[in-house]
Amino acid sequence: MYGRGLRPNGPNWFEIMQKKFALGRVFNLDNRIHIGFLDVMYLGMIIKLCIERDVSNRLFQISSSDSLTIYEFANLYANIFKESSAQFHKAALPFPEVKDIKNDALSEGRDLYYQLDTKNVEGFLSLNLPSVKESLEFSFLRFDGREAREVKGDWIKYL
Repeated sequence: MYGRGLRPNGPNWFEIMQKKFALGRVFNLDNRIHIGFLDVMYLGMIIKLCIERDVSNRLFQISSSDSLTIYEFANLYANIFKESSAQFHKAALPFPEVKDIKNDALSEGRDLYYQLDTKNVEGFLSLNLPSVKESLEFSFLRFDGREAREVKGDWIKYL
């Protein structure tokens, strides 16, 4: 999930990325770990659907229908929100490891793929979860279809 966070100890990765875009700073993004990205509003819509349909005793995996790296996500974000893709670069950032658990794929230089299975929620609720691109396009429209640079004031106010 991506979107605004309420962490008292600091911004989440999405907010940090937006701030760096807004300030014109150059930054590095991981290009080895493939995960799903979904606007947090989709989670709200799914929870609302579950409440309306009185769903109980179910476990659903919620994710986008495809997966990307954070670098690829930022490229899509930059394209949709009209930001400069020259501000960020590919990087192989360290993956946090749990003590005594070795992450063989990353240590061998291979990419990691976390493709989350959404068939259960899609079949049960009769819906199709969006791709990352569709989710970002929804985010753009949700924010009144304005480019980030058009909004005046503090960077946190435009999303």
